[in-house]
Amino acid sequence: MLITSIENKIVKEILEIKRKGKKSKSPLLFFEGYRLVEDILKSGAKVEKLIIREGDLGKYRHIIQDKNYVIVTDKVFKEISGTVNSQGIGLLAYKPLPPELNLGTLALAVDGVQDPGNLGTIIRTAVAAGVNSLFLLKGTVDLYNEKVLRSTMGALYKIPIYLDMEIEDLKEIIDKYSLTPVKTSVHGEYLYNSIPKGKYLVFVGNEGNGLSQRVENLPGITVKIPLYGDIESLNVAVATGIVLYGIRG
Repeated sequence: MLITSIENKIVKEILEIKRKGKKSKSPLLFFEGYRLVEDILKSGAKVEKLIIREGDLGKYRHIIQDKNYVIVTDKVFKEISGTVNSQGIGLLAYKPLPPELNLGTLALAVDGVQDPGNLGTIIRTAVAAGVNSLFLLKGTVDLYNEKVLRSTMGALYKIPIYLDMEIEDLKEIIDKYSLTPVKTSVHGEYLYNSIPKGKYLVFVGNEGNGLSQRVENLPGITVKIPLYGDIESLNVAVATGIVLYGIRG
């Protein structure tokens, strides 16, 4: 099937998904680029169809074998592409649906992170560190932002992610699962690599302002990451990785 118009329903759905993010009523997400498409295919995501630029069909025949795909003209692909030098391949996959909550010993809550690249890196880091569940508090950048999706490299299909959480929701989870909140602080009582064993919910905050007052008011433990050079602070994604691996020991 060759799509030649941006009025085609598939193209219109892709454009609507990209424009509205999590507010889109579509159950699908759009991913673009060869590496990202490969990552999504390997992640176990339920794939709806591949989108191939007409001039690149021969290049991707090894990928589209036994898969549902459509071909679009160069002009149409330019309209749906979010990159300057497009590789001519995209993919529609169903949004991940988090299962009923069943926490282990390590969870992560993101409180107001705004940079899409930071959130994507945090998600990948959480997967690598064996985090059981990830909570995004209201005010955090949209998980379905195009740049977030690109920077996760498919990791959002490898960890349960719960969106638009309120602090009251997390208080209930903390009580129900006997979790201890962990917050970073320059005056932290524990070094990042000397945190005692336990069941933790780690909080990470906004790039400029840190944790919100609603999180700061939670009881728990505070952790510090020493800065040995002349620098004011660490990138939030870097700090997240240090604390998570510190807990893992």
